[in-house]
Amino acid sequence: APQLVLGFAFSWGIPLAFAAIQNTVPPIAWWLYAAAILWPVAYDTMYAMVDREDDLKIGLKSTAVWFGKNDCLIIAILQAVVWLMLFFYGIVMHMGVMFYVCLLLAGAWYFYMSCLIKDRSRDNCFKAFKLSHWAGLIIWVGFLL
Repeated sequence: APQLVLGFAFSWGIPLAFAAIQNTVPPIAWWLYAAAILWPVAYDTMYAMVDREDDLKIGLKSTAVWFGKNDCLIIAILQAVVWLMLFFYGIVMHMGVMFYVCLLLAGAWYFYMSCLIKDRSRDNCFKAFKLSHWAGLIIWVGFLL
């Protein structure tokens, strides 16, 4: 599934950054890495839903094809797992209140994207995919604050 490959590739900077700064990769870094792998799987599956018919024609096993009629549910579950993993990360790392405020906003944004894709229309799935970067920005701001 290309979406899973994206997750691994896009997120590899997390253990590298920990190693560069701390000279080790603590377990919490792997936890954050796992959350960061799942996030692109969720948002890129929204894009794959746009191309599902083409993927089927050429035999590409995208997550939209794998998930089939459970695609919306699985995306929502992935987003919830990412959210919970980040929440746990915040507890372990003693993040401040603003991290949790931003995490709540990101959760609301995930819900909005789930509402967009529920009809599985190509336009709404593509719109949700294009809007997914806002969830990342909100989470990033939470880390900063």
